[in-house]
Amino acid sequence: MLRAGERIGDWIVEKPLGEGGMGAVYRVHSALTQRLSAALKVMKPSGGADSRQRFVREAEALAALRHPAVVRVMEFAEDDARGLVYLVMELAMGETLRQRFNRGPMELREALGIFTPLARGLDHAHSHGVFHRDIKPSNIVICDDGTVRLVDFGIAAAHNAEPLTNTGQLGTLAYLPPEVFK
Repeated sequence: MLRAGERIGDWIVEKPLGEGGMGAVYRVHSALTQRLSAALKVMKPSGGADSRQRFVREAEALAALRHPAVVRVMEFAEDDARGLVYLVMELAMGETLRQRFNRGPMELREALGIFTPLARGLDHAHSHGVFHRDIKPSNIVICDDGTVRLVDFGIAAAHNAEPLTNTGQLGTLAYLPPEVFK
């Protein structure tokens, strides 16, 4: 969707970081300085009828949260010329928990160093009525500085929000909570 060197808002695209069902994520830097980097998520224009609402819901959910284990929102806007809605977030650089699992078993100390802050971040989100709904190893980043960040709130649900779909279950099958199978 976007190419290196393109500008969107006050951000210059450096390279793609990944792509999901709702959008694509890019590493970007500020147009004013290359020293301020971020992750920019752009909603795919070809999404379903409720994709824009879902994208806005992700931005609202993330913006409501302030916790060291939850990726921080820096900006939410729309590029009118392209008709693209985008979300700029803290850049969580490191390896995903999935990549870490591929390297082998963890010692107890390492596991607790990852899961304790993650549990606190989830507790914080839940106390603000935000439910991630897709907790899986690829959505947990172990940052280069040793901290942990929960990313990709793309299908998060707010406790007080109206549902966007009436049927089906969102999430990754292997990581769905047991209650969805009742």
